[in-house]
Amino acid sequence: MKRLVSSFSFWPFVIVVLIILLNLYPYTALILMLAGYEFWIGCALLAFLAGLAIDCLMRKFPRALLIIPVGFLVTYYSMFFMQRIEIARTEARLQSSNPANLIAFDPKQHSLVSVLSWTITTKYGIPFAYSRDEDLSGDRYLSHRILPQEGCSKVVTDSPPRISRTGFSITDRQGRHVHARGMCMVQYPEQPSGQVVEVLPKGQHHWRRDSKIKESTYELLVDGKTVGVFRTASVNRYTVLPFPYVSCFFDSDNAEWLCEGRFRSSIYRLNATPHSAESYGPKDSPIAIMLGLSGYEWEDYRNFKGYKSNEASLAQFHADADQKIGDPFDHLLKLLADPSLEAPWRLGILLAQDKDRLAQEADLVVDALHQIATTKEPEIAAKHDKLREIATAVAALPTAEFAAHGRKIFEVVSKDTWLKVHLPLYIRAADAGAFTRERYRSDLLDSNVWMELKFAPTLALCRMPALDAKTLSHLKLQLKTLRPRYYQDFHQAVFLTLLRHGQKDFARQTVERQNPHSIRWYSDVMIDYESSKSQLPNNCMIQRWPRPDYLPQLMRARVPDQLSD
Repeated sequence: MKRLVSSFSFWPFVIVVLIILLNLYPYTALILMLAGYEFWIGCALLAFLAGLAIDCLMRKFPRALLIIPVGFLVTYYSMFFMQRIEIARTEARLQSSNPANLIAFDPKQHSLVSVLSWTITTKYGIPFAYSRDEDLSGDRYLSHRILPQEGCSKVVTDSPPRISRTGFSITDRQGRHVHARGMCMVQYPEQPSGQVVEVLPKGQHHWRRDSKIKESTYELLVDGKTVGVFRTASVNRYTVLPFPYVSCFFDSDNAEWLCEGRFRSSIYRLNATPHSAESYGPKDSPIAIMLGLSGYEWEDYRNFKGYKSNEASLAQFHADADQKIGDPFDHLLKLLADPSLEAPWRLGILLAQDKDRLAQEADLVVDALHQIATTKEPEIAAKHDKLREIATAVAALPTAEFAAHGRKIFEVVSKDTWLKVHLPLYIRAADAGAFTRERYRSDLLDSNVWMELKFAPTLALCRMPALDAKTLSHLKLQLKTLRPRYYQDFHQAVFLTLLRHGQKDFARQTVERQNPHSIRWYSDVMIDYESSKSQLPNNCMIQRWPRPDYLPQLMRARVPDQLSD
């Protein structure tokens, strides 16, 4: 017994058995799962096999037991090489059979429809694409279009979303995924205008960690007729060095505990690019290969100016919505007279765009905001929709009219929900005067306010004429400790606020030490602030702040949002 206990393989074997036994009980299984027991049991198994080999060579155990570690290696590498051979054969078969350039795709004549429209429009030189969306009433398709910064500023999203605006990521020169600056993706219901070219992906998902090669297909249809099929494949490929996993789980179907073993693997997507498509690589989309689409280069993203067809389509979509409203001020009066009416989308935009009449009807708009905010309605979502539309118009009031109604506006905005209802008005309400400072300072320090939203009260404090020493100390601490990679909006808001309140040297030195990815933006803000006569750095607006035309100049960022080198 003493000889057994002193062997190299004994204690690793005990650990393996102990972990498996503890995993059979629900409470200890949960603790082991949180501790990553699969990794530790794999380490213990390898230690046991290595220890057993050493024990056999040192003659602590019969040398015949060497068959266990040797058999383990022989079994693993037999599976490893057999899988690699099968992968090579499958790749050769797919490359020889897959089609390329099936049709000469022309966006002026064709309309691409696919569930992968998002990926295609952001990576390849195609102005727009469509996806089927059965949830939309009256429309079966959703249009996906990329717009430049100027076009993005004209898009106001809706709730429920008839139109949405989002950012997207691209790959830079170093192969990193970065946010696409100065561009956005808009989506709204629209019927395809050209000949429908649809791609239907069908395949299997890797929810089971087995070693089988799973094939997927992309069927290309033109006017509902199949033109070609592109096949891809992926597999959980074994790693060069073996690492075993043993996991136990409860099978609810059979009401019993099961244990299974497997080896470490990673998902590998086979190179199915046909030999005839020399300009494409293994990572290119099968849709692009079949349609002959060319991908965006880094310079294309940096110099992106947009497509005229996208601007025309969006303008038509807006015009159709505006036509249903008619005179926006008359519609506002109807909304106040009949609380059961819903606020139509773009009502606020139409009110804000007529700047002269908005200034004349400032009393009406502000009274409407106050009336709806103080009225109890059974449907909270409907009330928020009304407030959101009217707040859009209030946020666009000229400086003199906004100042005249500042206290009444802030009385409404000071409610807790406004941090999520309408950020532009929440921030601009700080212009009502220094008496608003305590509210924004409270929101900044409130732990219940999400970190993703703390940039809003910080930007409001940036608009204040002065801040107390305690608030400045807190902001300095935030600038030093915040990680721009995860809280970029908040970090930039703190930077702007410190610039505004006389902490220029501290803000510059701190950001230079941190060297965030968007360092060019920080530098451009500093240069603009020092060279301009504005008291508000970048008008106290962060890099990702939208630039809608309806907002006054003091609520628009001065420094453009663009890709860096």
